[in-house]
Amino acid sequence: MPAKLIFKHVLVALTLFFLATFFAPAVLAADPTVTLSPASSTVYQGQTFSVNVELAADSNNHSETTFTVAFPAAVLRLDSISQGSLYFNQVANTIDNVAGTGTATYNFFGGSQSTSGTVATLQFTALATGTGSLAFTGTNQVLDSGSIAFTSPTFTGSTYTVSAPLTESILTLSSDYTDWSQGDSQTVTIALDTQGNEVAGVDIDLTFNPAVLQITNTNWAGLFPNQQGLTFNNSAGTLSVSGVVNQGSPYNGQGTILTITFQALAIGTSNIDFAWTSGLTTDTNIVDYNNANIDMLSSDPAALAITVSSGGTLDFTFGLLDFLGDMTTKTGTLKVSGPNVTTNWSSPTQSGAIPNLLGTITGHPLGTFAYGSAYDVIITVPGYLKTKQNATLSSGTNPTMAFGDLKPGDSNGDGVNNSFDLSSVFGQWNSSFSTNADFNGDGTVNTFDVAILYQYFNLVDTI
Repeated sequence: MPAKLIFKHVLVALTLFFLATFFAPAVLAADPTVTLSPASSTVYQGQTFSVNVELAADSNNHSETTFTVAFPAAVLRLDSISQGSLYFNQVANTIDNVAGTGTATYNFFGGSQSTSGTVATLQFTALATGTGSLAFTGTNQVLDSGSIAFTSPTFTGSTYTVSAPLTESILTLSSDYTDWSQGDSQTVTIALDTQGNEVAGVDIDLTFNPAVLQITNTNWAGLFPNQQGLTFNNSAGTLSVSGVVNQGSPYNGQGTILTITFQALAIGTSNIDFAWTSGLTTDTNIVDYNNANIDMLSSDPAALAITVSSGGTLDFTFGLLDFLGDMTTKTGTLKVSGPNVTTNWSSPTQSGAIPNLLGTITGHPLGTFAYGSAYDVIITVPGYLKTKQNATLSSGTNPTMAFGDLKPGDSNGDGVNNSFDLSSVFGQWNSSFSTNADFNGDGTVNTFDVAILYQYFNLVDTI
């Protein structure tokens, strides 16, 4: 081929390439799209839920986004619009729960970027049952790097379904007593009532006052087959544990999750309390088996208020029959028996003079004892039948033991007024030193004492 012809073909090819390169129509990027995510939400009446405003830049530089979301105010309440991670600056934020709108504007402080991300998060509360849409309405725009609105951005809303109110599952703390004595060991039970719901498991975070209480033992009750992460810290006053069902076997019912043994270290008060914050998934929760996004615990469970004191007191009342004589010479003993006995005396038995009183002596504290325990108190006076009463301290009460009048005549102390006591009286006749046959306390064993014995003959003590 002649050189001139070859040159001509090359020239034509270069011309066509030039025309294709510089005069071909430009391929433009699509305008940004703004969507509500998730595309649909299913919640219970009374539940809070979140919807994100997401922007897909599609390689476009953008500087600012403004949106208005409409919602049915009779069904939903918009609680907040919070800034997302995409923009640096919030320009405007307005909520109108009467009209059912939420409007906000965010930008880059005058700059622009081509990144995609979350513009904002809308937090709603479902007020009533119903199904409907969350729609962009009014002024919705995305500005480019020159602060000029894109001509065809896409704004796509979402749908929602609000079902009938959720019956809340219940966590409870309980103990036999809430008034504890210093040094006591008491058990606290954590129980679950699902209220008919199917649950996947529970997360429990407890707090308590470590200056007053400490945990000495825990017992997993087996309500959930998989126990995870049981730990407690007596310095911080915390306990954490989780329980999870087996796959395919949701739990529905009532039962004990955990029992905790506390020791009362010091006098004071302590709330044993669940750490719980609405919407938080890292503290105390009851997780729905059928919807992992649902916390069946929609309100803060009640705390257990514990008061630690030095203990309860037992008071006694009793009387001595006064038969003409002076009873101030009489002495007797009070003896206390029961668990964890600690008294105001050096031993559980107290001896001393008994005043000369017709009627009763009141307000004599026997000492300090542990709540929740039963105690026996025995009164012994020489020449009188022994008598015993018992009482149980509970919930901070200070019961009084009423013994009534002590019955004379038991000279030999065998618990029965009979002929053996008569022989003892005769054996001490006219004695001025007798403590067990001088029933009326006149200083002499004589006919008056025999008459007193006969009056109470055949009586038996209450021991």
